Amino acid sequence: MPGTGAAGDVDSPPPTTEVKAYGRSARGSDLWLEARQVQARRSGECYVYVVENARQGDPAQLTLEVPAGQRHARLLERAKEQRYYTVPSPVPDHDAEG
Repeated sequence: MPGTGAAGDVDSPPPTTEVKAYGRSARGSDLWLEARQVQARRSGECYVYVVENARQGDPAQLTLEVPAGQRHARLLERAKEQRYYTVPSPVPDHDAEG
């Protein structure tokens, strides 16, 4: 739902659904959520689905985790808000010498 201001990728009222995909296992990795997604998740207005092993291309090898319950609530309490910049690296610039 890009450009709509919604907290998730899929409009499934209620709640919306945010899908996070990892090329490999997400085990031990941070889960990046926008501030509005954390707020929506805390209030129960947004589900978060984590799809793992997306890079390898075989649907049979994908795994799905739906963080929920008390464990996920404890993790959300430890969430750290961060501010960062994304610096583009277009392929021609990346491949250019010098």
